[in-house]
Amino acid sequence: MNLRKISLNSVDKITIIYILITSLFMLSGYNKLENLSLHLAIRSGVILLIVYFTTLENSKHKIMRFLRYFYPLIVISYFYNETGYYNNLIFNNIDPLLYHFEQLVLGFHPSVYFSQVIPYRWFSELMHFGYFSYYLMAIGILCLFYFKKNTEYQKILFLIIISFYIYYLIFAIIPSIGPQFYLPERERNIPQGYLFYKTMRIILTYAESETGAFPSSHVGMAIIYLIILKDSFKNYFLVLIPFVFILMLSTVYLKAHYAIDVFAGIISAPVIYLISDFIYKKINTYKSDY
Repeated sequence: MNLRKISLNSVDKITIIYILITSLFMLSGYNKLENLSLHLAIRSGVILLIVYFTTLENSKHKIMRFLRYFYPLIVISYFYNETGYYNNLIFNNIDPLLYHFEQLVLGFHPSVYFSQVIPYRWFSELMHFGYFSYYLMAIGILCLFYFKKNTEYQKILFLIIISFYIYYLIFAIIPSIGPQFYLPERERNIPQGYLFYKTMRIILTYAESETGAFPSSHVGMAIIYLIILKDSFKNYFLVLIPFVFILMLSTVYLKAHYAIDVFAGIISAPVIYLISDFIYKKINTYKSDY
């Protein structure tokens, strides 16, 4: 590997910083965690991969350059599930608190009754489609900027990735597993749908961890996507609005979140976006000064 080719961009740096912060967090609770050395080894491997990806900056192969700028989407998927490994080092899951607070404020549990009130297969399919669309939003938006406004791509990628990392840090400190894991077995049933129902059952079974319910990062990130699109791609912004609305409903219908998680996601989104934008500007101001 040619060390002269190594040039970390802002996304690389913030990813390595996130790895270091959460690794120290893990080490602080080493006596409570199993297989800690394995997790730390994987994280070391991720850092080495990041360093390797930097060498692809000026690659003649389009696929390799594409991989260089899209690898963070793979990394954040791993880091999301990993929060379930160390999210109880400080506090136990706050689900009992969320559950009782929701009962106190609303008098019922939307995550329980929503699917009971509207048990139709077509509606269940719509909800599963809405939840599935979340996985395509980040990819779609990044592709949009990569191919149509490439000069803004690095900034947008940074804003999206660091927003995810901020949510993950919240999950580590305020652990919640959501209704799909907390509710009694008899209250977890979801009406069957069709294609997207089956697809989401597979994803939720094998790719979801008991973590990240409060606030809803699904809702929060979807709002952030709208903020990002609003000024740059107004037409796509308008197209995305109904998808985000269906996503919000689906998080409760599929029992991934309590209603309070959704509201927390809506409220947290602009705050996290502003923090992310502030950090981006600070980093670039620092770079321009030196």
